[in-house]
Amino acid sequence: MRASDRVTMAAHFPRNIVIFEFVNLGLGFLALYVVARLLTTRYLHLRGIPGPRWAPFTRLWLLKSLASEDSANTYVQVNRKYGK
Repeated sequence: MRASDRVTMAAHFPRNIVIFEFVNLGLGFLALYVVARLLTTRYLHLRGIPGPRWAPFTRLWLLKSLASEDSANTYVQVNRKYGK
């Protein structure tokens, strides 16, 4: 491809597409910011509260405890370890 062909292609490239791409990029960054903000307010405020490592994110540790039929002892152990 010659340099003159590139200039000709750039001259015929619709500016609406360029504007559309910048709008999409801006909306993508906005969506990323909103998701990061929601995750921060949902989970990181629990950072100072002691407890099982995955407790702020999932209830799998609780499901495992209930399925083991030893949930009473698990609750007592968690309370002893993290309770005041």
